[in-house]
Amino acid sequence: MRQFVQTYFDDIFVHSRASEGKTAVEAHLGHLREVLLCRRENRLYANINKCIFGAEEIPFLGCFLGKDGVRADPEKVCAIAQWPVPVSQKDLRKWLGLANYLHKYSANYAEMARPLTDLLKKDAVWPWTSEAQQAFEAIKSSLQSAPILALPDEERPFSVNVLADALSRRPDYELAHLAYLESPLYELIREAYADDDDLAGLVEALSAPNKVVELTARQRSRLHRYSVVEGLLYYQVDGGDEPRIVVPNDEDLRHRV
Repeated sequence: MRQFVQTYFDDIFVHSRASEGKTAVEAHLGHLREVLLCRRENRLYANINKCIFGAEEIPFLGCFLGKDGVRADPEKVCAIAQWPVPVSQKDLRKWLGLANYLHKYSANYAEMARPLTDLLKKDAVWPWTSEAQQAFEAIKSSLQSAPILALPDEERPFSVNVLADALSRRPDYELAHLAYLESPLYELIREAYADDDDLAGLVEALSAPNKVVELTARQRSRLHRYSVVEGLLYYQVDGGDEPRIVVPNDEDLRHRV
């Protein structure tokens, strides 16, 4: 069921595509039947007024999901674009919190936002500079022209755009952005592992399997869920989920991520 059902706390959505001789609608009706029967068996109820059935696109976690991919919520983009110039660190933090939520739709977001995040450091002096204003406007402009993020189609050629650090595919000589990943953040995450004994131990144990590394009983029991790729630690909740990058418990770093 995990192949066509995604959940987040009490939100759930069912997605289907044509397969095994069935149309997308026929497959979707079958998937819905499975999900609803499972809910009935476990006495799980849904608010019918909040349900959406048979839609080509649905709102989910601040985004819109559809057959073409994921796009940013226009209302959130509008709120970001209409936000007045911040007059304090508190005001800037609120705006960045909203903009950061949509950072994956903006290439080189971390670099653009650097003058603004620097203003939030403990020892930062507030004066709003021309550099900060340029960064503020650049992020607004970038998000107002946000692309639709698509999943890679392995039957079509796709490329890795190293400069923007984004995956792209070419369906009809057009690039569809799959995701923007900020490479400077990767390096910061790698460096932060060294300050976290638990994570540093996991990275070392997985990077050098023949080396004896002291791990806690809990770490050993969950070691099979972790992996290291290019120095980044990944965690997989279960076999059906995509591995996720483990970010150290650093408030500033997590805010930037």
